[in-house]
Amino acid sequence: MKTAHTLTRLCQQKGYITEDQMPWLQYTIEKRLSTLLIWIPLFLNGIYLVSPIVSFSFISSFLYLRKRTNGFHAKTLLGCFWGSIISETFFLGILFKRMQLWMAVLFLVTSSVIIFFFAPFNHPLMCFSSEEIKACAKSSRKRLFVLIVVVIIGYILNYKELSHSIILGITMTATMLVSAKITLRSQKNE
Repeated sequence: MKTAHTLTRLCQQKGYITEDQMPWLQYTIEKRLSTLLIWIPLFLNGIYLVSPIVSFSFISSFLYLRKRTNGFHAKTLLGCFWGSIISETFFLGILFKRMQLWMAVLFLVTSSVIIFFFAPFNHPLMCFSSEEIKACAKSSRKRLFVLIVVVIIGYILNYKELSHSIILGITMTATMLVSAKITLRSQKNE
């Protein structure tokens, strides 16, 4: 993304960051801009597939958790856009509409275990220190716990659609985490 590169270079020239910090800042800017540019079409696609509340809770729970877990990132903004649309369509357009209690429990338990043990994904451009990785792991576990509590409260109050959308947001986060680990491992083997 040319904008991220330009902003990063400007920050380095002004002395805000060192040259060693440039890849990290560029990655961070690209990540934020792509999230912003993709969130609106995802929300609209979710409204088309299900409803505004379900779309909002799915995307919000995904972004809330993914902020600390990280995960797979497409190489281009266009790839990210289409990958996100396809993923959301699969999770909301197919799984959400067929969700039953046993599926919800299976998805929640499996995804929680994956996130608990494998988050965060240390993207090669992020270069987290061991302390930063520990902090992100702790934060991702706290965020996961918050979402699980909301899911349980949703079930108690008979807001099953809200609970299911959050479970699928958690599941998509876990899927992206596993995808990132598999992709990195396959790249190292090449």
